[in-house]
Amino acid sequence: MQDYTVALIRYPGRGMPEQSSNRSAEKPSPAPANRRLTVTLPASVLILAVLALLVYFVRSAPPDRIVIATGDPQGAYARFAREYQAFMRPQGVELEIRETHGSVENLKLLADPDSGVDIAFVQSGVGSPARFPGLVGIAGLYHEPLWVFKRRDLDVALLRDLRGKRIGVGAVGSGARQAALALLDENGVDAGNTALMSSDMVSQIEGLREGRLDAALLIASATSKAVSTLLAEADIELMDVVRAEAYARRKPVFSEVVLPRGAIDPARDIPATDKRMISPVATLVARKGFHPALISLVLQAASEAHAKPTLFDKAGEFPSASHVDFPIAKRSRRFFKNGPPFLQRYLPFWAATLIDRLVLLALPLVTLLFPLVKIVPPVYRWRVRSRIYSWYEQLLEIESNAEHKLPAGDIASYLHELDDMEDEVNAITVPLSYADNKYNLRMHIELVRTRLQEKLKRLA
Repeated sequence: MQDYTVALIRYPGRGMPEQSSNRSAEKPSPAPANRRLTVTLPASVLILAVLALLVYFVRSAPPDRIVIATGDPQGAYARFAREYQAFMRPQGVELEIRETHGSVENLKLLADPDSGVDIAFVQSGVGSPARFPGLVGIAGLYHEPLWVFKRRDLDVALLRDLRGKRIGVGAVGSGARQAALALLDENGVDAGNTALMSSDMVSQIEGLREGRLDAALLIASATSKAVSTLLAEADIELMDVVRAEAYARRKPVFSEVVLPRGAIDPARDIPATDKRMISPVATLVARKGFHPALISLVLQAASEAHAKPTLFDKAGEFPSASHVDFPIAKRSRRFFKNGPPFLQRYLPFWAATLIDRLVLLALPLVTLLFPLVKIVPPVYRWRVRSRIYSWYEQLLEIESNAEHKLPAGDIASYLHELDDMEDEVNAITVPLSYADNKYNLRMHIELVRTRLQEKLKRLA
């Protein structure tokens, strides 16, 4: 540092700080923000690109209105849908109930993208992934026993004995009709040898009472008015499906259930004996695009409605992933394994889903920002210093050439180069923390200039 100072005092030429400052004032300097922009802009573009990809791939907020297809307004599907509706409304989701003719129609509505139906109650055994590839299973909900009522004076022991009789098999489009036809077909009873009457539940009850039907197969809950009405009729009795276990093994969509003696009315001993029955299972089915967060909400509502024990269901048996005809949705599997998502256990649905989405966006960004925080400062330092260090190659070349014997004209040319170099260096603007690098370069330029001036004096 003492040599640099001596050189500046002995040769007060272009290298003096006062003159350098004047030349620097004459030439505009690039703004420091431009230099920072060249470093931060690529990182910012990268972050924005990743954020755009995340927004594209992360699902949008779940809708606040969904439509469920049920069945007869007096049936169990509609009753449970109203329970779901009451559970979801405080969570900020409105469940619209659409009444239909039953499971068959429900599947058609789900398969139609213009129907507006998002989820539906569907009886097991009615649909299949081959026929409806765009659907997923949400849960099995409860057993739906198939009640086989007949006139008491009819000599019938097995279902095959119903051949040639007049049988009510449920309304067209209902899951009850499809289950009844499947069971009768197992026993060789079909439309070719038997009068199969398609009618609703009310018509079936009236037909049995008035003698227009010999038997009726219907699906209803044990607490339904239709069941209690028929069981109370003296001329009508519930058949014991003695081969129920065989049917369940032949057709996995069916399960064997038993109605215990006296379960309907112990005081009147109804039924008077155990009755074996077969039962499909009520399930929830949705479109594949149904929002995962809403699946969790629906399953919470289903847990409230179906976890309690019934005559045919054990406590905690439902909802479950069993007895579902369609592939179980991933979110359903996670729910059955781990329960509701952590945040949905303690926060309103809208708040939990908002936080979930923010976390999904934040984690990749944090993962990306961590290495950027490590990389950007060194890159910035290199960028700033490179504006200064880039001149050293030319300065070293001039100094190296000055070691040889040079004519006065070459020395003068090098001195002009140093003057131009100094002008350009003075035009560089650097942050205060890097000012020492700039001043060191200016002193090194002056040092080389001093040596050249001394050599020029000796030649003179």
